[in-house]
Amino acid sequence: MTDGETANRGANIVYCWELGGGYGHVARMDAISARAEFNGDHFTFALKDQAKHTSIKRACKANLCQAPLFVDADSHRQSPNFSDLLLRSGWQDPAHALQLVREWLRIFTEAQADLVIADHAPSAAIAATLAGFPLLNAGNGFEIPLPANPMPPLRFWQKSNARQLASLDAALNRTIAEIARRTGNQARSDLTISDLFRPDNSLLITHPALDHYGQRPPTWRYLPIETPIATAATLAIPAVTQRPPIFCYLRGDDPKLLELFLLLGNIFEVYAVLTGANAVFRDKVRAMGIHLAADLVNINAVLPRVAAVICHGGIGLVSQALNARKPIIVMPQHLEQSMLAHRLAMRRLVKLASVAQPAAVASKVQQAIDSFDIGVLDATLQQSAGDPAIWTGTIKELTGSAAQARTAQR
Repeated sequence: MTDGETANRGANIVYCWELGGGYGHVARMDAISARAEFNGDHFTFALKDQAKHTSIKRACKANLCQAPLFVDADSHRQSPNFSDLLLRSGWQDPAHALQLVREWLRIFTEAQADLVIADHAPSAAIAATLAGFPLLNAGNGFEIPLPANPMPPLRFWQKSNARQLASLDAALNRTIAEIARRTGNQARSDLTISDLFRPDNSLLITHPALDHYGQRPPTWRYLPIETPIATAATLAIPAVTQRPPIFCYLRGDDPKLLELFLLLGNIFEVYAVLTGANAVFRDKVRAMGIHLAADLVNINAVLPRVAAVICHGGIGLVSQALNARKPIIVMPQHLEQSMLAHRLAMRRLVKLASVAQPAAVASKVQQAIDSFDIGVLDATLQQSAGDPAIWTGTIKELTGSAAQARTAQR
């Protein structure tokens, strides 16, 4: 291969997903890897859950690998800040962190990576930064924390302990410095968690109003593209129903959910997607007259026909529901959902609820429909929402630099 051919070939891009669950990460991977900026480039997808690769059109057996993982034995502990999330994910022990970094570096080297895209993959981002691989952090906000000293509290609506936050940062930064030394990257031993996420190496795949960390300086870049799960399945919702139709996208088999469905079914025509529940539980829900989908559905086909949405607060569904101008009731199950729900509740864009109080949830649905202020929503969504050219410029800059580096090495 000539120098010109080396410089002009498509880029080798390693797209990494390490932490978190659900389908949001693979939905983003699908939407982003399909963009025109990446035509001619080769992807390697390093996934936390390889079974979800079917949601990524460009993923196949040949370009798929397992992301290095650390199993958190205390996964239900509430993390005060992003540093603690990493400490719980293998970075409390330098031996575990070193194993993670070495595995990521092996993946990058074998793929001859020209660009690493980290989607909630902080170990991959640290490995790439230490070894000098071009890095792009991509996420919906939660995965790209605002750099600060100390790193900001995740439960911003509660009182935080600044000394505790600083201590967590210091513990993580000591491990990063140790890993830099052990991997032969002593020159980067000053790398800290607050250095990892910057406006120039990060793109937020969301609308500014849905940023988990709130208002950022104008140097941060947003691209609020929708990233729905690719499926043709839908729910058959008639144009006219006897009672107001609502859509529920919920998870689990909590008995309180049965109580909630019973109450909702007495007031509304309920159409639902229920994940993480066994067949017996699902049969009980159907026996109440709930229209339960057999699998994931095309959300954008459902939303125009319903009066309101009940969900746990996943940013994908929330953004789709807001774009469809629908009232939303959010019952968060974990931290990321809670952060988004509280941000949006402060803006009067959603109503917060708890599955532990089914009667209150049912009441809030009607309140949300009756008090829905589309003017507030429109004013919020009309904020500066990003320019697709941002993607083109950033990707060309990163992959162009990689091509120049390849030529220089030959």
